[in-house]
Amino acid sequence: KEAIANDLLFGAATPATSIVGEDVFGYCQTGPYEYNPERAQELLDEAGVSNLELNFAAPTGRFLQDFQVAQAVSAYLGAIGINAVPTTSDYGSYVGSLFLPPEAQTLDMHMFGFAPPGPDAALGMYFISHNSQISPRGLNTAYYDNADYSALIDEAFTNSDSEARAEALCDAQQMIWDDAPWLFLHFQDFPIVYRTGLEGITYRSGEKFDAIYARPSGS
Repeated sequence: KEAIANDLLFGAATPATSIVGEDVFGYCQTGPYEYNPERAQELLDEAGVSNLELNFAAPTGRFLQDFQVAQAVSAYLGAIGINAVPTTSDYGSYVGSLFLPPEAQTLDMHMFGFAPPGPDAALGMYFISHNSQISPRGLNTAYYDNADYSALIDEAFTNSDSEARAEALCDAQQMIWDDAPWLFLHFQDFPIVYRTGLEGITYRSGEKFDAIYARPSGS
């Protein structure tokens, strides 16, 4: 993940250490996973898996260097004998191929990105991985169905005690990191370009920027 972030993404990303980024309430470091292809090969051997072929799809142009990242993931998997050559399509068709019920899904892997609608880990975790959001009902395109995990997210939504909320969110992040329904890769930066002579333009999680307090520099 460090090579992907530094080389393919030009340093404009941070390797993931949890399902959510560090800049939201409730973030809890649960990773990273160790880069250990030898151990990965051992796990495949223990499972009796060989010559594994996966139907892998990725978008082109929706996220920073998205298809190039998918190709890198494919190469890393190929090093341990997993054949997962990515395919791509226009984004509308691509999204349509993701939001299907499990019995209709033909993909084994896909690349996707998300941002929480607010600066709270519960929001991002809910939409991408709560069992009520399993596709086609929501964004849980990994079909992750863990009732204990979802109960922790529900607790974080309903408990008014911030410390208890943070504890529930941390437990949930550790749980999904261990279950690994996704390969949690990185969080890309959100650069904002504006002309010189301005200040007061800020951004927050969720791909939102704020120009309400924009003003000439020094004013």
